[in-house]
Amino acid sequence: MKVSVITVSYNSQEFIFDSINSVNNQTYENLEHVIVDGGSSDNTMDIVYKLAKRKPIILSESDNGIYDAWNKALSLATGDVICFCNTDDFWPEDYIEVAMKTLISNEDSVVYGDVVMVSRENLIKSSKEVGYYCEKNIYRGFNFRTTSIFVSKSIFDFVGLFDVSFKIAGDSDWLLRAKNKGICFTHANHTVYMRDGGISNEYESTAFKEYIRALSKNNCANLKSYYVFFKKLIKSLIR
Repeated sequence: MKVSVITVSYNSQEFIFDSINSVNNQTYENLEHVIVDGGSSDNTMDIVYKLAKRKPIILSESDNGIYDAWNKALSLATGDVICFCNTDDFWPEDYIEVAMKTLISNEDSVVYGDVVMVSRENLIKSSKEVGYYCEKNIYRGFNFRTTSIFVSKSIFDFVGLFDVSFKIAGDSDWLLRAKNKGICFTHANHTVYMRDGGISNEYESTAFKEYIRALSKNNCANLKSYYVFFKKLIKSLIR
């Protein structure tokens, strides 16, 4: 199956070199790299045009945030399978090959993996997040990173595009819609390396507030989800 790797960027010259090279170096052969840029004013696009080698499809224009950019990329993608490589991420050479071994026998699933967080400066590993989906704990989140997912293009056609009214939790909203449509979630053994962005307490609180909105929109909110939200809010105020 052909894999479409989606990368969206905006003034990402600091790290996009590693991101593109990790796609270039994949052992999996049948792939294309869809790169959608938000109209960068730095050297991002110079790097993209110079480095992108895996059947690149490139677009650079202003957008309405990451979910709008992802939607544009999905409209350009021609692969059977979609995955995402953010500009702060990089992969082992067999990343796609390992993930596809699981997806081939689980084409009706969202296949997710693990994440290793690394420092932005010297790439020292800080922590590993092992993906673990548990439906009864959905009020807390999906417990895996969207950056690690592999999804058949047919599932995107079935579930629909990302809701651009979200600024942080649009991927969670999409996953909730997929869940409500009966899509399964399957863990695989691939691992993405993600640079730690140092998310602030304020950002974390805002992100979970959006997640509560996504839960409510998809009829998945309950008292536990509101309890967790207010607990996070109070904790951030105390800090």
